[in-house]
Amino acid sequence: MPASPRAILETLYHAGVRAVDPGTAVTRTLANRPIAGPSRVHLLSIGKAADRMAEAALRFLAEQGVSPAGGLVVSVEPGNTSAALPRICGDHPIPGPGSLAAAATLKAAAANVAPGDQVWVLLSGGTSSLIAAPVAHLAPTDVSRLFTDLLGSGLDIHQMNLIRKRFTTWGAGRLASALAGAQVSVLAISDVPGNNPASIGSGPVSPDPSTGREIRALLETHRVSAQHPGLGIYLDSVVAGRFPETPKPGDAAFDQVDFTIIADNQTAMKGVASEAARLNIPFSLEPALTGDVQDAAQVIVERLGSAMSGHPHCIIWGGETTVTTGADHGSGGRCQQLALVVSAALADRKIPATILAAGTDGRDGPTDAAGAIVDRNTIGLSRSGGIDTEESVRRHDAYTALRPAGALFHTGPTGTNVMDLVIGLIVPD
Repeated sequence: MPASPRAILETLYHAGVRAVDPGTAVTRTLANRPIAGPSRVHLLSIGKAADRMAEAALRFLAEQGVSPAGGLVVSVEPGNTSAALPRICGDHPIPGPGSLAAAATLKAAAANVAPGDQVWVLLSGGTSSLIAAPVAHLAPTDVSRLFTDLLGSGLDIHQMNLIRKRFTTWGAGRLASALAGAQVSVLAISDVPGNNPASIGSGPVSPDPSTGREIRALLETHRVSAQHPGLGIYLDSVVAGRFPETPKPGDAAFDQVDFTIIADNQTAMKGVASEAARLNIPFSLEPALTGDVQDAAQVIVERLGSAMSGHPHCIIWGGETTVTTGADHGSGGRCQQLALVVSAALADRKIPATILAAGTDGRDGPTDAAGAIVDRNTIGLSRSGGIDTEESVRRHDAYTALRPAGALFHTGPTGTNVMDLVIGLIVPD
């Protein structure tokens, strides 16, 4: 086994990320899908994994002697995708000028698709923001402010995307409408619990069963409408029939759309488990972590407390928690917040465990860290560094609290995204 609990956890995390390598997932899937007929093939690759997914698809086409008829890569980081496709960077997690440019470029790429053409849509996490331009009658600032407020609202990803896609040019099946008449094959790396196609990337090629009236009620229930009156006015116009509804199940635009999930959070968890088995570390796979960070932390600590035994073993979770921030908040992300809360509980209960909580994309919230690795000593080290950790939890300032303890976990962008991994390693005293 590696020398330290931190080294073990880093090894396990990276094994989980490798298991959802975008290029491998695309290549494996396309190997069983011969190109149908002589029609032209377009590639639209969008999301945090866009570059690697596009590269794999281009290699596959080259092996078949096929050149893409057109397409686009929209990613979050500068990269080196083949010159066979134009490439543009959108903005994430808050849409900005890059996202507006990406949305406009996507419109031009879609317009180049003729009836009967094949379109491969390679979809991954981050798509919602990367191509987020406002629908007609709304301003870009309406969308950017909405995205900002939703990130700290405590809503889960399904609810956030249900709202976000309503107000963006390509969300809620609108890309499928623009590609009507083409044969559309979607290969998706899921970053949402349950792998609902209508939620992944705000569902650009999936029908939207929700109504304007339902979204209006959702905004009011969560007090979003008061902050964004323009969105409410827009929805009122949809309900009144002055503006169009989103594409619905049964619309002809979806008759030629085939949707396949090629990697997800469970894939990453199984990758962690396989590496644990290779290291001869007993393991257990746990149900997904969802809901508020405080509740998820309690689940983790209770499970660790009940699992102490005479030998090292690890417990593996996946999923995505939520945080609700106020106007006065610090720096951090949901994984760092989770780790800080868990560290305090481990110290209180004297549980000999080390925990890694990190996003599989290598970025946790608007920080440079993927997450954190903590144990029962971390909270004391933070306090020794002059940090009021209880105040840090209250203000969601986990990054500042974890930094003096050396607990932050940095990986850089991983090029994929299947939500979060949380791995607990118990090493008895």
